[in-house]
Amino acid sequence: MNIGVNFFGPKFKLYEDFDGTLERLRACGITSAEICVAFSGHAEPPAELKLHIPEEVLRAMKGGIWDLDTAAERLAAVRAHGLRVISCHVMAGTISTPDHLSALLPTLLEFGAANRISHYVVSLMKTLEPIKAFAPTLNCMAEELAEAGITLCYHNHDMEHLEQDGTTALDYLMEHCPALKLELDVGWAKFAGVSPVALMETYRDRVALLHFKDIRPDASPATRDTCFTAVGEGSIPLREILAVAPLCALPEDGLIIDQDDSPTDILADLATGVRNIRNAVM
Repeated sequence: MNIGVNFFGPKFKLYEDFDGTLERLRACGITSAEICVAFSGHAEPPAELKLHIPEEVLRAMKGGIWDLDTAAERLAAVRAHGLRVISCHVMAGTISTPDHLSALLPTLLEFGAANRISHYVVSLMKTLEPIKAFAPTLNCMAEELAEAGITLCYHNHDMEHLEQDGTTALDYLMEHCPALKLELDVGWAKFAGVSPVALMETYRDRVALLHFKDIRPDASPATRDTCFTAVGEGSIPLREILAVAPLCALPEDGLIIDQDDSPTDILADLATGVRNIRNAVM
């Protein structure tokens, strides 16, 4: 069973000791990585989130969120350590308009072809009304990338599940962007009060990647940034998710742990998550 990791979680460990952290990830059973690249030139989160991350923290985040000019070299190093890489998260800090997003397409095509990327992931972190303007661009980009053999996926957070006018931003994208696939984050769905299993069943033909994130049972909007725990130690229905996963259109390396942070040691939590996922399918 292949289990990957998104590099956003262990970003600070990768900053402190890149090669040593890759070896520790391999040792705990991680078989692949989902890289994060700041194609727009900036790695900071969308300004409307008002996170105000200190400069020194932003600098350290580059352990897992790479600038475009270093990404190919780092990707080669990851593969040299024996980790497969098929997917790349397009960090969208300064993407404020559909034009900003569509301007990235030539670079995405070039980087994907040169570095054997089969899946790109975009997460705009927007609710229904703001997301509507992006839908035509996302669908056109998905169509053009598909012609090059690359799948474009949308990654949900909690805000895409807020219901407005009888629908949500995620449902709107799935309806109006037929070429767009989904990287479903089961943890953010759970945080938003939505059944991840029901979403998997609804969009089984659209789920191209699956993100495992677990949320503490006492999580609330006030603890949104610190509510994470090792996969299998929180509130997501792990066994049910894994039972439905084979029905989705997942590639061999489509199961990915995306633990944003840890109250203790992120690498120890990742090892626990790998173990819990494997045990849940026995």
